[in-house]
Amino acid sequence: MVRWFLDNTAFSTVVTLMVVVLGAMAFKTLPQEEFREIKFYRVMVRAVYRGASAEEVEKLITDPIEEQLEDLEDVKDIVSSSYEGRSVVKVIFEDYLDDATYQVRIQDMRSAVQDADLPDDIEEDPFVFELKSSVLFPLISIVMSSEIGERQMTSLAEELQDRIDAIPGVDRTFVSGIRDREVWVWADPDRLASFGLSLDQVAGAIRNSNLDLPAGTLKVGRSEILVRTEGEVDRAEELEDIVVSGSEGGRVVRVRDVAMVLDTFEPLKGYSRADGEPSMNIAIYKSADSNSIGVIDEVKAVTADFSDQIPPTVNVELVGDRTERIRNRLQVLRDNILLGFFALLVILYFFIGMRNALVVAVGVPVSLLICFFAMHQYGESLNSQSLFAIVLVLGMLVDDALVVTENIHRHVHMGKRVGQAALDGTNEVLWPVISSSMTTIAAFLPMALLDGVIGQFMRIVPIVVTVALLASLAECFLLLPGHVKDFAGEEEEGHPRVTTWFERVTVRYSHALRWVLERRVRVVAATFVGVLLTTVLMAAVKKNLWENDDFSMFSVRVWAPEGTRLEETDKLIREVERRALELPENEVAAVLADAGTLRTETEFLFKSNVGQVTVELNQDSDARRSAEEIIDDLKSRVGDVPGIETIVYAKRRNGPPAGAPVEVYAQWDYLDELDEISAKIMAAMEGLTGTRDVQRDLEVGKQEVVIDLDQKVASQYGLNTRMVARHIRTAIYGEIAGFLRDGNDEIDIVVKTEGGDEMGIDQLKDLRIPTPGGGFVPLSNIARVKVKPVIATINHFDLKRTVGVTADIDQTQTTTQKANEEVMAYSKELAREYPGLRFRYEGEFAALQKALRNIGGLFLLGVFIMYAILVAQFRSLMVPWVVMFTVPMAAVGVLAILFISNISFSITTIFGVVALAGVVVNDSIVLVDFIIERRKFGDTVEERNESIIEAGTIRLRPIFLTTVTTLVGLLPMALGLGGKSVTWGNMAKTVSAGLGCASLMAVFIIPALYAIVDDVVRRFQGGKSTVAARFLQDEEPAGLEEASEEPRGQVVPIPKTGG
Repeated sequence: MVRWFLDNTAFSTVVTLMVVVLGAMAFKTLPQEEFREIKFYRVMVRAVYRGASAEEVEKLITDPIEEQLEDLEDVKDIVSSSYEGRSVVKVIFEDYLDDATYQVRIQDMRSAVQDADLPDDIEEDPFVFELKSSVLFPLISIVMSSEIGERQMTSLAEELQDRIDAIPGVDRTFVSGIRDREVWVWADPDRLASFGLSLDQVAGAIRNSNLDLPAGTLKVGRSEILVRTEGEVDRAEELEDIVVSGSEGGRVVRVRDVAMVLDTFEPLKGYSRADGEPSMNIAIYKSADSNSIGVIDEVKAVTADFSDQIPPTVNVELVGDRTERIRNRLQVLRDNILLGFFALLVILYFFIGMRNALVVAVGVPVSLLICFFAMHQYGESLNSQSLFAIVLVLGMLVDDALVVTENIHRHVHMGKRVGQAALDGTNEVLWPVISSSMTTIAAFLPMALLDGVIGQFMRIVPIVVTVALLASLAECFLLLPGHVKDFAGEEEEGHPRVTTWFERVTVRYSHALRWVLERRVRVVAATFVGVLLTTVLMAAVKKNLWENDDFSMFSVRVWAPEGTRLEETDKLIREVERRALELPENEVAAVLADAGTLRTETEFLFKSNVGQVTVELNQDSDARRSAEEIIDDLKSRVGDVPGIETIVYAKRRNGPPAGAPVEVYAQWDYLDELDEISAKIMAAMEGLTGTRDVQRDLEVGKQEVVIDLDQKVASQYGLNTRMVARHIRTAIYGEIAGFLRDGNDEIDIVVKTEGGDEMGIDQLKDLRIPTPGGGFVPLSNIARVKVKPVIATINHFDLKRTVGVTADIDQTQTTTQKANEEVMAYSKELAREYPGLRFRYEGEFAALQKALRNIGGLFLLGVFIMYAILVAQFRSLMVPWVVMFTVPMAAVGVLAILFISNISFSITTIFGVVALAGVVVNDSIVLVDFIIERRKFGDTVEERNESIIEAGTIRLRPIFLTTVTTLVGLLPMALGLGGKSVTWGNMAKTVSAGLGCASLMAVFIIPALYAIVDDVVRRFQGGKSTVAARFLQDEEPAGLEEASEEPRGQVVPIPKTGG
C-alpha cells in the first residue's frame, strides 16, 4: 500500500485536497453548543393541590404516587419533596438502560402515576416529564423593561414570544413577570349577607347564564334550521346584569348589586426587574438537535427587528447567552492551534528544514478535518467535550508523521534516493508506529464504555481521539511519503548550528547511556524507589469532580423565613439588588431581580418567601476582576440583611449537574428530631475550613390555621367536612365560574370576596357558611379555629423521611473529598447519639467516587489491551513490561505538577493522564524495536550494550523532536497565551509534565531495564540470549532497488547533517 501511493503521488495530492474540502464543509455545518445532549435518567412528577399543608400533600399526594412507583423496574432511587400545595417526585432510573428500555420505563411511570389514588378535588392531573440537559437551563433570555402600562407590556411580550417560537430550533419559551388576564367578580361580603346570598350562588348564576347552548332543529318547509340559545357575554361589563336571585313580584338581585366586575390580571405571584426597572423575561429553550449558535443568531436578529418596531421607552436586552462559552472556547482553541502550529514549524525548521517541516505539519489540519467529517457523519456537535478531545489529541497528531519523516530523512543521508528512502524509511517504522498509535487508542477507547451521566458527558472524547489518531496514522503512511518524495528535496537540512549542537548532545548521551548500562541495576532500582516515593504525593493532591473556569453569571439566592409575604420578600430582594447595581459598570452587564421565584439546578420554586438576584458579568471588559472576586465584593457589600434567613451565592459549574460538593442526607421518621439533626449537621459544616453557603431543605416556622370541625354540631346544619372545606377554599381563593372570549383567548371569570386571602383569624371565625337549607352559620359556631407551627417542606429519599444538608466549597482552601470525609466523621458521631439514624452521601462526592472506580477499571482494561498489542508487536511476554514502565515514570511528573501547581485531580486531568499513558509508550516502542533489530542471535553482553547504544543514538533525535513538538504544541494552552482556560490549561500542564518527565527518563531507564530483562533471560538460558532480532522481514518492493542493509551489532556513525 505504501509503495502504491509512492508510485501514484498525484493521487495522494488529490486525496489530500478532497479531505480538505470535505472536512472544511463538514466543519462549517457542524452544530455548535456548550454541552452535548445528555440523558440524566431522571423523570419528574409534579402535582398541585392548592391550599394543602406540606403534611397533607405528603399524605394525600406524595405517598400514593410513591407507592405506585416503587414497584417499577430498573428504579435506582425515588426522591420527593412535599411543599405547601405542591408535590414533586423524582424517579432516578439505573443509568445502564439503553434508550429504548428507558422510554418504556418512562411510559410505565406515566401509567403508574395515573393509577395513584389521589383526591378528587385535585386541580389537574400530575405532570410527568423527563429531565434532560436541554430543559435545565435556557439557551438565552430576553428581558423587556419599561415604565409603560402592564397591559401594553404584556401585549408586546406575547408578540415577541410568538415570533421567537416560530424560529426553527426553538423548542419552547417560558415567560416570567407576565400575568394572565382575568375577570374578577369581586363580591362584598356585607352586601351578600344583606341579600342572604352566598358566593356559590353568585358563581352558579354566572355559570348558568354565560352559556351558548344548542336547542335543536326546526323543520321549515323543505329546510332545516338550527336553533341555538346564546347567553355568552362578550364584554366584562355584561356580567353585571346577570341575575343572581329574584322571584315573581320580589326584588331582582343582579351581580352589580353585590359585586364589582374588574377586567384585570391574575393575582401577583412575583416581581421581576431588570437593572431596577419592572421587567418581563422570555427564557428560550432549544430543541435537542438544533445548532445553539445558529438559534441564538436568529433570536438576536428577530429581537433586533422587533426592537425597531416598538416604542423607544421599552428596553429589550439579551442576557444569559450560553453560547458565549463555546464561542470563547472555539476562539481559544483556534488561537492555541495557530500558536502551537507556528511554534511547531519553527522547531521542525531548525532540525529538518522548512519543506520537511511543512510536510509534517500539514498532517495536523488534515487529521482534524478528517475528524470533523467523521463527527458530522456521526451526528456529533462542536461542544465543550469534543473541543476538549481535540485539545487533548492536538499534541499527538504530529508524532507519527515526525517519526516517519525523520526516518526517511535518515535514509536519505545514508545515500539513498528520496523515493527509495521514503519507502525504506516508512516500512522500517511501519509496525512500531502502528503499535504506538494502537496503544494510545487502547488507553482511550475503553473510556467510551464509561456509564452514567459522566459517561454520556465524556463519551465523545475517546471517540474523537480515536478517529483523529486513525486519521493521523493513515495520513502518515499513505499520503506523507508521497509528499516527502515530491516536496521535501534530497539535500534539505536543518539549521547548521542546531545540527552541530545536537550532534554534541548525541555524543554526550551515548557516553551517559554507556555509564547507565554499566550500573543498570542500581539506576533502575533507584528509579523504582523514586517512583514509589512519589506516590505519597497522591494523598496531598486535591480531588474535585470538575475544575471551574471563570464564569460569566452568578445568582444570589435568598430565602426569607417561612410565611413571609411576597411584598416583604421583595423588599429584601431590592436590598440585594441595590448593592449589586453598585458594582462597577465595566464589570456588570445586567442585574436581574426576581421575588417569588427561585431557580435551582433542577427546578423552579414558586414561593412567597424566596427570590434571587442574577448578575451577568461583562465579557468584553479586559479590566474585569474574576467572577470569584466580584462575588466576594458583593458579599461584603450585602453583609447581613435583616430578615434574610438564608443567602447563597450560586455560580455555574463545569460539567453536567452532579449536585453540591458536599451533600448529605439524614433519614429519620420524626420531623421534630430531623429538625434537630439537620441543625447539628449544619453547625458542623459551617465550622469546617473552606465550606460556605451551608443550607438544608427542611423549612420550618410557617404557621398553619387548623379548622377543627365539630361533626355533631355541623351535622345539625346539614354540613360535613367536605362542604365546609370547599366553602372556606372558595372564600380564600375564589371560584372559576366560566370564561370570557377575547378573540382566540379564553379569560377566566373568577368569583371571589374582597380580601379573601388577606382575612385575619377573627374574620375567618366569622365567615358565614351556607347551609343546604338556605341559611348561614358562622364558622365559629361549628368549628374551633386554632393556629400551630408546621413543617413547610417534607422530603423523602426512597420513601423515607429525609433531610438534606448541602454546602459549597472554596477550592483554594479545601476539596470535595476532604470536606466530605470530615462530614462523614461527624455523621458517625451523630449516629451514635440517634441509634437507627442513617446517612446517604450524594452530590459531587458520590459522582467523583463512582467516576474514579469506573475509570480505574476501564483504565486497567486499556492497559491490558496495550499489553496485548505490545506482545503481538514484540512476540515476548517480558519486553512489553519494559516499554510500559514509562507509564509510572510519567506519573512522577504528573503528581509533581499537581502538587506544586495545586491542580485538582479531576475528570479532565484524569483524561489527560489516560492520554499520557498511551503517548509515553510510543517512543519506547520504537526505541526497543530498534534495539531488537540491531541485535544478533547469541550476542554477548558487550555486543548487546553496543546495540542498545546504537539504537539509542539513532532514536534520540526523533524522541527529542516528538517530545518537544508535543510540549511546544501544548505550551500556549498551558500558559494561556492564546486565551485562558483553567480546564484546558491544567490538562495541558499535566500532560506536559508527565510527558517531559517520562521522555527524559525513558532514554536512559528503558535501555537499562531492557538490559536487566535480557540479563534475567540469559541466566535462565545458560548465559545466551535468544531475543529475536527482526521478526518481520519486509518483502522487497518491485520497481525500486533493493533496500540496503544497515550494519548490525556496531555503532553507526552519526551523520554530519541536519537529519
